[in-house]
Amino acid sequence: MAVKVGAACDARRDGNFVIIARTDARSVDGLDAAIERACLYAEHGADMIFVESLANEAEMRKVVEQVPRPLKINMIEGGKTPRLSFAHLFEIGFRLVNYSGLLQRAAMRSMEVALDVLKREGVTAGLYPDRIVNLAERNEILRLDEFYALEERLYGPLLNTERSWRDQMKGASKRATGKRRKSPI
Repeated sequence: MAVKVGAACDARRDGNFVIIARTDARSVDGLDAAIERACLYAEHGADMIFVESLANEAEMRKVVEQVPRPLKINMIEGGKTPRLSFAHLFEIGFRLVNYSGLLQRAAMRSMEVALDVLKREGVTAGLYPDRIVNLAERNEILRLDEFYALEERLYGPLLNTERSWRDQMKGASKRATGKRRKSPI
């Protein structure tokens, strides 16, 4: 793996491209072996190191103390690494906190809830507006107006049927902007 890390560093063409080397040795060979590999990856040029499956805060601190590179950590519900706040993880010394698959897994649960409501009630009205965005909000979140502008620039003027639908969505989007829920973040 160290040779591969070195090769990736040699092949890098952009100084802003960050090479993160990962070791899963903690689960198989123990913490000391994982730290040894992490240090070897650092010697071969990795910009950042990710030691997977740290079991507690003491292990986290030991890795931060012994690995001479910025460190990444995963926070996954149900994983082996204890979930700590990102502020605490930064205080420990981690520089990148990854919430791997968080939005996907949250969306999956929300989909199950929506389908359960539809099955149970036969209608989704009870989900709106607190748990479902409207079509205009969806278009805003996805920034579809930018794609539509690109599409027109590439392909020319829209057909009347496409234009009326897009104009209708643009009007709905403007009306929804004032009513939009605040982001939880």
